[in-house]
Amino acid sequence: PDDGPWTVQGAWLWRQDQGSLRTSTASVQQRARYQGAWLDVVWAFRPDWQSALRIERLAPQHTLDGLSATLVARETGLTDSASSQRISAMVGWQWQPDLQLSAEASREQLGSAAPRNAVALRLRWQGSLTR
Repeated sequence: PDDGPWTVQGAWLWRQDQGSLRTSTASVQQRARYQGAWLDVVWAFRPDWQSALRIERLAPQHTLDGLSATLVARETGLTDSASSQRISAMVGWQWQPDLQLSAEASREQLGSAAPRNAVALRLRWQGSLTR
């Protein structure tokens, strides 16, 4: 059955961790919480062509308790952990039944750092290794 030219998919992530965090110089108690989500919108504008837009976000939150919390945070890189966002767009052509060729562009932002852009050409095979 034909479901129409539009597909929307998404997911939400929530995770919580706690325990000890050790380096070669110290040990502290840590609690971490991660929240994230992504949303895909795909438009099949012809039987063998489609375009898509994806939006993603991940936000970590870390809490360290102990006498050397600042030192451990610096040694493990947790002082630089920040939320990240990415938006990407794609146009793809179903070249063969099991081969798709697509061009993709994305922009990623990690905390207050300068945004990074990327462009890719992808060939995706969706076949089976067994016959």
